[in-house]
Amino acid sequence: MVKKDLTGKTFVWHLVCSRQGFKQVLRGQCDELGGGNDVAVRGSGLKTSNRVGCPTWVVLKWGHEGRFVVHLLEIRHTHPLCSDASRSFMWSNYNMDAIHLNFVASCAKANIGPSKSFKLCSELVGGFSNIGATRNNFRNLKGDLLPLIKGADAQMVIDKFRGRQERCGDFLFDYAADVEEQLCRLFWMDRVTRKSYACFGDVMSFDTTCDTNKYKLVFVPFTGIENHKRCVVFGVGLLANEDVASYVWLLENFKRALGSEPICTVTDQNLAMRVAAP
Repeated sequence: MVKKDLTGKTFVWHLVCSRQGFKQVLRGQCDELGGGNDVAVRGSGLKTSNRVGCPTWVVLKWGHEGRFVVHLLEIRHTHPLCSDASRSFMWSNYNMDAIHLNFVASCAKANIGPSKSFKLCSELVGGFSNIGATRNNFRNLKGDLLPLIKGADAQMVIDKFRGRQERCGDFLFDYAADVEEQLCRLFWMDRVTRKSYACFGDVMSFDTTCDTNKYKLVFVPFTGIENHKRCVVFGVGLLANEDVASYVWLLENFKRALGSEPICTVTDQNLAMRVAAP
């Protein structure tokens, strides 16, 4: 509540607790609700009120020094300032440290997003209240990690594929870099895609998608149709340029990995693709 003079300038300012006073209850409904002032009526609906008549307040008056001064003060609260369920959301209880950073980074390596990593962390520590952070903190922390891996993300992908190839001999991949040592071509396939090609590789679709991500790489899947008319993947490629040399490189890796060609290949009207796959 504020008080203003004739010129519209505020000279008294009352600050009260958010749980000050009591909500009014319509007469005739107190008996139905069991009495008391813990339920407020707004229109035709009922809404639980958290007001308990807390007497805490501060009265500020405009002083001669050109600033507000404390005139009256009551700091005694008649209720807990924060519930146990909401205590973890207070800024003073946020405790983002190196442990959270390492956990989010490890989840990112396993292709786990910040929301799922937040839920996983709550299971490890015994509840959301024990994490010391919120889901938004995990998302912001994930965003802070991105500048740290800038310039090394392509090498991280290559290292990940090499580790997978060492663990599984059926996983095959190849890549190429341009004159600026940037990743421009990438091809890979695993055991499942090889088996799918052996069973349903008579007819293959070889098409590209739009380069919608920030890396400007074209996604090139090799797909087919199974007996239940569902799509299956035979291999995957990423290309920086849709030229004849890139498509020839990709098709050569595909043939070398599988050792054979499909009987029929379906493509779009891309001229470079038509030249590379006659």
